[in-house]
Amino acid sequence: SFDANSYLYLSKAMDLFDLGDGAESYDDGVARIHARTLLIGVTTDLLFPIHQTEEVARILREWGRDCRFIRLDSVYGHDAFLIETERFGRLIRAFLDEAPPPPPRDSQGGDDTDWGTIAAG
Repeated sequence: SFDANSYLYLSKAMDLFDLGDGAESYDDGVARIHARTLLIGVTTDLLFPIHQTEEVARILREWGRDCRFIRLDSVYGHDAFLIETERFGRLIRAFLDEAPPPPPRDSQGGDDTDWGTIAAG
């Protein structure tokens, strides 16, 4: 059964989370993200305002990260992802289905890792 107290823990975790924590600046903190990233900003989200999501996307791009940003209009605010699951699902599926860029080469000029075999299992 669902424990409603979980909302207290989730809320506290969101309040305490800071991408810039432990870094010299917020930008440096965001730059620690190296993964290919999809950010979906909902125009009516008051918990994660779209300007903050756009800022993260801007920083990631400035650092040369592979980042996709999608702006969605929705009347459902922060809960849009819970209500419009098909809409979000299509966006996420399309992102996951994209072929990722090749991994960067190490500073010695080569990386013999067979990423295709690793990814295939």
